[in-house]
Amino acid sequence: MNITNSVLVDVRNFLNVGKDSDAFDGEIIPHIIASLGTLSQNGVAVPRYVDTQTTWVDVISPEMVVNTEVFAMLPLFVMMNTK
Repeated sequence: MNITNSVLVDVRNFLNVGKDSDAFDGEIIPHIIASLGTLSQNGVAVPRYVDTQTTWVDVISPEMVVNTEVFAMLPLFVMMNTK
């Protein structure tokens, strides 16, 4: 996983939805946003709207981007919570 990857595309891939398929975005995006909201309450993410252009760098708190341990857990939390 790379910090410049698209959040939505990575979650689609995790859910075994085609990475270019937007058929389920209406169901996936609210769960991603809710996950980011939970993480923002803990100070590691920034809540924001997510689309295909939103990268992990955009949603991780700036001070956490350099912490690779946090970065490894944040996408996993978002993906598992969305699933």
